[in-house]
Amino acid sequence: MKFIRLSFRKMIKTIFKIHILYRNVSKPLQRTYLITELITWKDYEIQIGAYNSKGTGSYSQAIKVKTREGRPSAPPTNVRAQAVESTVVKVRERE
Repeated sequence: MKFIRLSFRKMIKTIFKIHILYRNVSKPLQRTYLITELITWKDYEIQIGAYNSKGTGSYSQAIKVKTREGRPSAPPTNVRAQAVESTVVKVRERE
């Protein structure tokens, strides 16, 4: 019986921190897989390869993908407001 092995890794600048994660997709008719262990707004490389009782074959070419941006983890800081007119307030964030 033949299965699919999915490999994915976060693209990191230094060679010492490469961490490749594998997920085995063992349902023969399964054509999609949802990877849920990823970090927001990061670059990843994803590959798939077939495997069976003899081992894993060659992997596909890597597909590069960036996860979507997540919601902000903290509120804006250094916010200033200034009354400009009787019905207008100017709001800004200082850098």
